[in-house]
Amino acid sequence: MNEEFDITARALFDSLLAKSFERTTPEDEEGPNAYYEPPLEGFDSAELPLLEEEDRDILMHREAHFGKNFEVMLEHYEEEGVAAVLDIDSRRIKELMDLEAALGQNLAPYLLQGSDAEKVAQSIRMYEALREQLEHSEKVPLVAAIAELILSEEENDIAAQKAALHGPKLIPYLIQLLRTNVLYDPLFPGYGQAPVRACLALGLLGAKEAIKLIFGLIGTENFDVESAAICALSNIGEPARTFCLAQLASRPITKNNERAAIVCSSIEDDDEVIEALITQLEDPEVQKNESLATYLVLACSHVPSHLKDRFKKLIALMPEPVRQEMNKCF
Repeated sequence: MNEEFDITARALFDSLLAKSFERTTPEDEEGPNAYYEPPLEGFDSAELPLLEEEDRDILMHREAHFGKNFEVMLEHYEEEGVAAVLDIDSRRIKELMDLEAALGQNLAPYLLQGSDAEKVAQSIRMYEALREQLEHSEKVPLVAAIAELILSEEENDIAAQKAALHGPKLIPYLIQLLRTNVLYDPLFPGYGQAPVRACLALGLLGAKEAIKLIFGLIGTENFDVESAAICALSNIGEPARTFCLAQLASRPITKNNERAAIVCSSIEDDDEVIEALITQLEDPEVQKNESLATYLVLACSHVPSHLKDRFKKLIALMPEPVRQEMNKCF
């Protein structure tokens, strides 16, 4: 971290993105129950119909992102806005909205108990903390820039471009954002897209110091984050390429070898990269590793003529699924 990432900046992540999410007790007035009105007197929860697991997710997202308002949530999902992150039919939102109106009772206190209610409360506190930063942006402008990046309703690439306008001084803040685990969760501010925006911004800023961290995001189950990480490494350019080639050849074989192969598949028309991939395929240890061998072959989509003979000789040495992929390269 450089000197620009001072005590005030650290406080954003240490308090706003960490301490503000300390678990509370039911007796705590600021706990999750503080966000819900008590049930109506005389209301019998047995009147509730049997609800699905999906309904719990809908209510959590309504409470966290849409101010407890089904109408606002429905509008976002019908328009397929940035906030529409759940894989649900908008008609189910309408059904729950009508059910709640018919009962005259907020459904959330009945479906969201314990850890679910606490998680929603954490997200709400984070929204409050970030908005407060925007209201006082003149005090710590780079901290406010991170808050703006997280809260932006614009497309990821546009939000990243705006953040990158702050220049290299923003890099330590973006790195810390990538290390903030809750921001990968779509229930929290940013809908799980803040790390995507941070990766893209780091790529635009050519952040060499972030290469290792970004590289570690390759091969995750989050496709959006992985795609942004690959894009960022591509934009960082030669330093990232050199790092990936070193990881490709590293031993013992780990997940990093696969990550490097995935990144190499995005590098086009580079004979040195293709030769490095083939060199790895010539290693008997790699030939026994079907998963890694497959990633390497998939990255060899265009084998230059002077390397085709080396590549063809390897086909017979590979497991059948890998051989099938290799034959597609011709």
